[in-house]
Amino acid sequence: MLSEWMADQVYWKKLGEKESAEATLHSKGPKELSWIWKIELDLSGETVEGVAGAVAEAVESNSTGMAMPRRAVNDETKK
Repeated sequence: MLSEWMADQVYWKKLGEKESAEATLHSKGPKELSWIWKIELDLSGETVEGVAGAVAEAVESNSTGMAMPRRAVNDETKK
């Protein structure tokens, strides 16, 4: 998923700001990066299990107040 988003950003950057803005007005244009890639966690010195736990905790307490199923988190991070 992250690599697809990055490729999309490169595409729209090459087209230019004007084209990108016009496409956005018509519900097209650059894709929005999923919220899970935007969370900020201090994971220095964490093990793989610690990172997984921190991500699960962040997902369960995301700003929308809705818990995201762990399966969806796994799907999102594996893309």
